[in-house]
Amino acid sequence: MKKIFIAILFFFLVLLSSSLILIKAADVKINKAPPVSGPAIDKQFNINKYVNDKSSSEFNQSTSYGNVQIIADGTAASKQSLWFNNKVNLKYKFSNDFYIYIDSDSPTVGDGLTFTMQNDSFSAIGVNGESLGSYGTFRESNYSKYIKRAVSLEFDNYINSDYSDAQLGISSIKGSHIAIVYPNEFLKNNDYKSSLPRESRNHFYIPHYDAIPFSVNRGNWVPVSIQWTPKFKDNNPNYLTGGDFKAIYNGESVGSGKYIPIGQFTGKNSDSNNGTVKDVDVYWGFTGATGEQTMIAAIAYGKLPQVPYITLQYRKNESGDYYIDGTTVNNKKMPPLSLSYGDTVEFKLAISNNPNNGLGKNLENPQVRNFIEQLKADGIQITTLSPIPNIPVDASSEPSVVYLKGFVNKNYTAEKKYHADIYYSIDGKNYVSPSNSLNVNYIQRKLLLTNSIQNVTNPNPDDTSNSLKKVFPGNSKNSNGDVIKFNFSISNDGKIPGLNNVNVTQPVPAFFNTDNIYISYENGNMQKLMPNQYTVTTKGKFKFINIKNISMNNKNKINFSIQGRFSNNGPVVNDGSSYTPYINKNGTSISDDINGLGDTMEFSDDYRNRINILSKSSLKNLGYKDSKDTDTELYNVFPGNSDSTGDSIEYKTLITNTKDSVSSISNLNYFMAIPDNFNVSEVKIDSSDVKYSIVKENETKNILVKGLSFDNSNQSKVLTIKGNFDSVENFSYNSNFSTSSKILLDGDYENILSQSNIIKMGFTDNSLNFSVDDLNFGLHSHLYANQIINSTNDDSNPYVEFEDRRRQKNAFSLSLKQESPYFDDENSNADFEGHLLYNNQDLTLGYTNYANYAKNKSAENIYIDKKPIKLKVYSNYNVQGNYKTVVNWKIKNGF
Repeated sequence: MKKIFIAILFFFLVLLSSSLILIKAADVKINKAPPVSGPAIDKQFNINKYVNDKSSSEFNQSTSYGNVQIIADGTAASKQSLWFNNKVNLKYKFSNDFYIYIDSDSPTVGDGLTFTMQNDSFSAIGVNGESLGSYGTFRESNYSKYIKRAVSLEFDNYINSDYSDAQLGISSIKGSHIAIVYPNEFLKNNDYKSSLPRESRNHFYIPHYDAIPFSVNRGNWVPVSIQWTPKFKDNNPNYLTGGDFKAIYNGESVGSGKYIPIGQFTGKNSDSNNGTVKDVDVYWGFTGATGEQTMIAAIAYGKLPQVPYITLQYRKNESGDYYIDGTTVNNKKMPPLSLSYGDTVEFKLAISNNPNNGLGKNLENPQVRNFIEQLKADGIQITTLSPIPNIPVDASSEPSVVYLKGFVNKNYTAEKKYHADIYYSIDGKNYVSPSNSLNVNYIQRKLLLTNSIQNVTNPNPDDTSNSLKKVFPGNSKNSNGDVIKFNFSISNDGKIPGLNNVNVTQPVPAFFNTDNIYISYENGNMQKLMPNQYTVTTKGKFKFINIKNISMNNKNKINFSIQGRFSNNGPVVNDGSSYTPYINKNGTSISDDINGLGDTMEFSDDYRNRINILSKSSLKNLGYKDSKDTDTELYNVFPGNSDSTGDSIEYKTLITNTKDSVSSISNLNYFMAIPDNFNVSEVKIDSSDVKYSIVKENETKNILVKGLSFDNSNQSKVLTIKGNFDSVENFSYNSNFSTSSKILLDGDYENILSQSNIIKMGFTDNSLNFSVDDLNFGLHSHLYANQIINSTNDDSNPYVEFEDRRRQKNAFSLSLKQESPYFDDENSNADFEGHLLYNNQDLTLGYTNYANYAKNKSAENIYIDKKPIKLKVYSNYNVQGNYKTVVNWKIKNGF
């Protein structure tokens, strides 16, 4: 007796708001290093990637090996194509040698990849899954979406003998395979009707040429070689008819070289005699695809094919051999090239050209202009440059060599990476070819700075040579503060020539009054500077003492001493600023040439005791008021979505000066964190508009209002900020945002004069969400036509559960529909026909109203049981199986 288990599985999707989740691209793990090293190739290919047929900008690449290019990154239901930047001319020989890598975290590797030459487009791509990203829609009513005018060498990890691989499924090759394929060529599976499952008949398959078994060498690199040899009519080199396409995988030939008619790429005629006198330029590259099974697939190059290649070598100070960056010499790996001011550097560019490069003819007007221009910009003055000759396509084994010489005329510290890429033309078409990389560390020649600070009036036990504690700045009762002395020495390390007529600047606090400035050269006596030898300028909280026209010849050492006294009414807060001297020449700062420590000071009279600022903040939702809202907390703020902007919000802060001892205060700043997607539309103090700025602090968006002032004590001002939300980004249901405003002096974020109370906002997406349980109709040993079966589910729990996040409880209706016939995904030959009924209405015929819900009624209080839905059997002939179907639910505003 047959037992039939019938299970109904419900799926639903209610989308009342949307959010964007950004996922950072990850490094694709390659478990084994490639057997060759080579140039970085990630910028050499145009990449097209789709996941679930949706374009994806998140392309995951291997960051461990620069000469590795990922074809499939382990994402399911994806397809990818990569086309090399330069086309290949089919009138010329073309060779392509690379290594292929295939691996997967799952037992089954799917689906495969191809090497493809195509005359479609730079964005050409096929279908995912068994179509390998190159072929079309095998499982639809029409074959389409394939790469046009192309030929592919496929590495197919998974045989689909019922559809795409039907031809091989009845051959001796019954598993993974390599073959040559035309993506546009397809046939009906009814050619193999007697050998195929019933559901596969009358569908499409693709012919495979020169197919060989393919054992996936998982987690290992395997060599592959591709060769194209053009064929001409009557040996006329201008009359191209096609070419021999030959492939070798791990030493085994794929056929003996299949002839590909040129019509396959022009699309005009596949007849080999129908050639062309025109150039046929095609893209070459790779495609890869996955379905339910996944794989990681990659290629690695030692040298890029098709294009000439430059080997970039170096030496410095005209001594020794030329080296390639990172090579090993005498069992020692050469470090990156290090250069300093005055060093001489020579570059040797060896340009090699493969006769099978697919371009043909000479390289016309080759240049390495980007390399030379970047060297000049980085301070290398070019003195000699050999001309770059035109390089013939049939270059001998000896490369063309170009020498470039220069010296470093700029003094700075930096790490640079150079490529001597070659730019050239062939038949009026422009190309670029890469070189190996060269890493250069520019080592700065420095002036040595030693400096110290001294409290002459009142030394403190906690003082150090670079930090003074408890400096008295003076006040209204004591007209002047402590006497302070800034001492510093600057010396040349002997490698920076000609530093004459430089100016030395010492920053000091703005309220520091200079008494005397002394200078001495080498170990001579200190001499007082005359007023015409220095200038003093004030800017903000700094005063700049600029000592002019100092000579800094080789190995000179100059000592300086600046002495002065603080005036009354010093800093409002503890200063903590750094007072590091710096050098400028001819009006240009060369402070990068200074290596030393800055002086700091802390002041004993905490000026904040003279100020007492109180602030209190409040919050209002101008668009919607929740019954739980207060003046400091909002509970249901709508941040907006793709259909509408969010709520308008008003922040208010009452700022009061309550200290009697200070009649006026100026230069106060108002600072408050606001949500990232809150757009400020208005800022006022009392009733007047004020200027403001938006600043980032610790990855948080803040509003900053500068220049607040109070004319007298016990004065209050109201600062109002209005704006609205414009998107739902970074906000989710039940998230919240807390903030408080701060009053600062002169934008000093470390010293807060006053901080208001905390105000909060809670966010809602204003949506109605529900989830649906599965509905089970149990096991049945016998079924017959027109039989009606009740659900076996327990009624103790609701069938549909609601989460009602609507701010307004409008009326809505709920309807349902059986979306698909019954199916058994474990047995594709299983057969059962059954329709769901609700109130005797057949749910396969369309949406049927399930219930209406009144206005102002919370959906969370609605109970929906399971009993009203029944199952009707439509056939006496049913195959044993575990069946399921899909039901869609729909919510509609109103009845």
